[in-house]
Amino acid sequence: MIMTDHPPEPAPIDRNLLTQLFRQSREIPIQTKGLTGKHFNSVNSLYKEPEAVSRFVTEQVAPTMAAQTLETGTFLAPPYHRQEGANTCNLAVFRMFMEGLTGATVSEKDIFEAAKETGLLKEKVSGGGLIKVVKVDPPHFEDLLKVFKTPLFMERYPNIIATYAPIIGADFDDMKEFAADYRKRFGESTQLLLALSLGSEQLKNDVHRVALLSADRDNVVMHDPSNVNGSAFRFISKNDFVQRYGRGDMFGHMVIAKKLS
Repeated sequence: MIMTDHPPEPAPIDRNLLTQLFRQSREIPIQTKGLTGKHFNSVNSLYKEPEAVSRFVTEQVAPTMAAQTLETGTFLAPPYHRQEGANTCNLAVFRMFMEGLTGATVSEKDIFEAAKETGLLKEKVSGGGLIKVVKVDPPHFEDLLKVFKTPLFMERYPNIIATYAPIIGADFDDMKEFAADYRKRFGESTQLLLALSLGSEQLKNDVHRVALLSADRDNVVMHDPSNVNGSAFRFISKNDFVQRYGRGDMFGHMVIAKKLS
């Protein structure tokens, strides 16, 4: 027998397990309390006015964020996955986060099929008469994140305590402050992941989900799952990032996880 010090690879998360997780997650209410940055009141007052939010961010927030940085290591850089569908960035970022926390692989197809089976997909029907067009939207990102709070996830991964919080109106300094606060409360080994909604590069009125990693004086680094021009550790100019961040309503979700020894 060959002895090894390496632990066995975690079993993949298959469609069966995802279906059970999604069924339980449907019973968990949406997180109503979140992390509010210094720009929350302004952004919140412009709710459902995307052009006004974008203008506010360009004029008022961009000059502040231009001088701010976000150090590498503040947020975990999970394994990268590119989205496989035209509008499946939520699924791709969820795959990154799930694998980053558990080490277990999960396929986009299995997420999609499990979401379909449990009613998490959103169908929109247009047209009439003999011709009807059915558009299927992937699950909301928060519907996926609720998996981390299910009894089954805690049973399957008893060494991981995970939750999440919406984050709105935050600049880079706010993000660093939130991260430092969590590590002060739960320990320096606390793992944090940050997903942000950015304005799409292809569609003016659409948003795109990315995993934010770091920012220096000139560029922002992120795992961008776009199947057009995305990549792992993608660099974009800070100006482009802030403009797109405004079009995404300065909104995102932070995942907070503690691994028990």
